[in-house]
Amino acid sequence: MKAKYKDIKFKTAEAFEKWLKETTKWEIELEDMGQDFLRFYVAENGEILHAAPFGASLWNGQFIITNKIFLHEGGKIVFPQTQSELKYPIKKVTEYHLKTRVLKKCSTCGEFLTLDNFYRDKTGKSRLRAQCKNCQRKKINEITEKNKDQVLSKKRAKYQKEKSVIKIKRKIHSALKKATRGIK
Repeated sequence: MKAKYKDIKFKTAEAFEKWLKETTKWEIELEDMGQDFLRFYVAENGEILHAAPFGASLWNGQFIITNKIFLHEGGKIVFPQTQSELKYPIKKVTEYHLKTRVLKKCSTCGEFLTLDNFYRDKTGKSRLRAQCKNCQRKKINEITEKNKDQVLSKKRAKYQKEKSVIKIKRKIHSALKKATRGIK
């Protein structure tokens, strides 16, 4: 088996925490017998995503057998590559029943994010933009700031064109607000 998640890098701890939360299928807590790690976060394919509080570099990318026969309170973690057992018994197993999450890499910031962090794009292969929403917003803000005079003149022209409609809508809104005061 080839490790799928071992070499993923994150720019911030928050990005890592979010990814871990979205990718973890099982959280396995071990009995404390003086070892450096007490908890494993395991993906659906059986790959250890993270070990806490210490030992992540040693355990990340290893695979365990995720059969319910092994994953239970008092059970042992078994490694399929060597058929060996971890000597620390399992204290608690939390299984997360989350909908299938697909991650996509942002072309600008390089972070792996869920698909809801990307705007739709009818022309692309994945039907999503290559940039995440945050990077897209930053880009638009930079362009707007750079061309501030053009943007303001376009807004003024649009307002002048639709001035009468806007004034009528404001009057209607104001009248409705006054009429509904005190009504809950």
